[in-house]
Amino acid sequence: KPTLREKKRYVYFTTSKEIGFEDFEKEFNKKFKELVGEKGFAEANPLLIRNLWKGTSGVLRVNHKHVTSLKVALTLVRKVKGKKIIVTTGKVYGTLKKLKSEVE
Repeated sequence: KPTLREKKRYVYFTTSKEIGFEDFEKEFNKKFKELVGEKGFAEANPLLIRNLWKGTSGVLRVNHKHVTSLKVALTLVRKVKGKKIIVTTGKVYGTLKKLKSEVE
């Protein structure tokens, strides 16, 4: 039987400088929308997970079909609040449990 539940992937990433959650989220969402447009943004449904934000690293949840566009959008984030930063993507995980066991 078909379901409407989407398959999610968790992408771990690090940044070169410490930045605030809201500032990074705003900048990332802007770049992602520029890259894939409103429709693509809605399909990908990206979410920056707040309780896994460490200032220099974080986790983004995304639809499994949009992992590559998410990685591209992350590399496009070069400035946050006037601060130049470099974002490096890490591994892609299927579950938060697996991600936490490897990252922490």
